[in-house]
Amino acid sequence: MKPAVAHVVAIAGAALLGLAGIGWMLLPLWEAQSPVLGLLTLALLLTIAAMFLRLLAWSRGSELDMQEAKAESGRLLALLDASPDPWFAMGAGGDLAVAPGFGALLGVEQVRRLDEVEQALAPSDAAALHGSFRHLTDSGQPFQINVRLADGSKFFQASGRRGEGADGTVLHVLWLRDITAQGQEQVRRQEQQCAQAAELDRARVLLSTLPVPLWRRGASLDLDWCNAAYAALLDSTPNDVLEARRELPGGGLFGGPRDLAQRVRDTGGAQSEERFLVVDGDRRLFELTEIPLPQGGMIGLAVDRTRERTLKDELTRHVDAHGEVLHQLGSAIAIYGPDMRIKFHNHAYARLWDMDTGWLSDEPTYGEVLEDLRARRKLTEEADFPRWKKQQLGLFTSLIEPMEELIHLPDGRTLRSLVVPHPFGGLMFVAED
Repeated sequence: MKPAVAHVVAIAGAALLGLAGIGWMLLPLWEAQSPVLGLLTLALLLTIAAMFLRLLAWSRGSELDMQEAKAESGRLLALLDASPDPWFAMGAGGDLAVAPGFGALLGVEQVRRLDEVEQALAPSDAAALHGSFRHLTDSGQPFQINVRLADGSKFFQASGRRGEGADGTVLHVLWLRDITAQGQEQVRRQEQQCAQAAELDRARVLLSTLPVPLWRRGASLDLDWCNAAYAALLDSTPNDVLEARRELPGGGLFGGPRDLAQRVRDTGGAQSEERFLVVDGDRRLFELTEIPLPQGGMIGLAVDRTRERTLKDELTRHVDAHGEVLHQLGSAIAIYGPDMRIKFHNHAYARLWDMDTGWLSDEPTYGEVLEDLRARRKLTEEADFPRWKKQQLGLFTSLIEPMEELIHLPDGRTLRSLVVPHPFGGLMFVAED
């Protein structure tokens, strides 16, 4: 029994016993005076006795209730202490209870108020916890949020719940679970995602500003992206091109603008073709290429080949003019390419070796020409022809400086032979009688 309750019961009991003793001592006198007065006195004594017994019963019940409340409180605290996560509890009247390891988890010596918990957290997380806990105390709405320490060294999952006892007692409890490993992984992923997003933005800016026309098609072969260079070919802007789904003019008289993309879909591989487009009033040659993408759709690009075509045509004219000059020379001249096939011969070369010009137009290899000349006894006799032929073919990869020699033919003629590396690859053979 609590000391205060015991004192009250003792004083009350002493007073009641005193009154009962006085009444008992005076009972014979009151009975002598009047029987009625004696009965009243007896009734009073019984009432006092009953009150005393009731006071004893009340004190005993209060003692039992207090013991039960103390036991229940102990069980509740034991239950909270058994929780794997440190906790912070606040009653409706502002009284606090804190788990032993709660402050150590936050890196503080002692926690006496909720704002001390908030001060240990990052500012934004402290504000989130403050609002969530306030909403919990006002409405009983539970919450679960992720917070981190101010220095970012630890991450916690903060959970708030309200508990109500049968007697109306209200308790608001905050649990903190250490999720540092998961939090750091989440931060790493967020940083990685931000870096990837920034890299993607840089790539988009780069592709959008490239002077090479680029475009992308979806699964339906419709354009879903293009850069400014592509839009410039159509005298428009990227947004207007995509909105109107404008395509580059088709190739050929009957070719549609999406025929190249359709061929890519049918074959599954990259396809290219050349088209003439009018750019700034000039007719220019573009090589258009469509390439399938692994994730579906395709990407296309257009490369201006006008200068290359002009240079190629100019070179062809020079070669043709050079060939006309070589045809007028009396020396026999033949040019073999890097693939060892004859690319040019003048009339003197065909006459010297008595060769069919039609066969030479089919570009036979140098080895085939040597075999033909040997079969027709136009070459000098070689004791080991295969070995000699191999040496001759090796000149295509080993000759650096011009090589000159005299050749004595079976028909008695002597030729001055000159072999020169050609600027475009291969060899040039010159023979004079």
